[in-house]
Amino acid sequence: MKSVYSKRLIDPGLAIQGGLNPIAESDGAGNVVAPFVYAGKTNVPDYLIKGGPTYRIVSDRLGSPLLAVNVATRAVAQQMDYDEWGNVLADTHSGFQPFGFAGGLYDPATKLVRFGAYDYDASVGYWTTKDRSGYRPVWIK
Repeated sequence: MKSVYSKRLIDPGLAIQGGLNPIAESDGAGNVVAPFVYAGKTNVPDYLIKGGPTYRIVSDRLGSPLLAVNVATRAVAQQMDYDEWGNVLADTHSGFQPFGFAGGLYDPATKLVRFGAYDYDASVGYWTTKDRSGYRPVWIK
C-alpha cells in the first residue's frame, strides 16, 4: 500500500528517527536544520532548535503541541488547537514543527497523524489501516 504522506515526512533524511521518536529534522541534502530535545515526555520534544533560536514546545497531557515559544524573546512562533478527536482547529504557522495530535507526526497536506507505522485520520476518528499484529482495536468514534 502506498503511503499518502507528503514529501516532507517520507523522503529520506527529512525526519531522522531515533527509535520511534524523531531526533531532528533535516533538509533534502541531509543537513540537520532542527534538532529536537526530549526531557519530560517520550512522544514529543520539549525543545526545538531552529534557525538559531531555541523554542519550547508546550504540549497538553497527551503530547499534542499547543505552543512553540522562543525561549529568549518569549514570542510565540506557533499556536495549535485541536478538537477532542485530534482535528486541527487552528495552526498559526503550519509546518513550523512536525508534531501534532498526541505527539504523532502531523502532515498538514493530508491531515493525517503518523504514529510509528500507522496513520490516524482525525476526521473520522479511525486508523487508516488494520493493526498487522491481529489486535482488534476499540474504535474511539
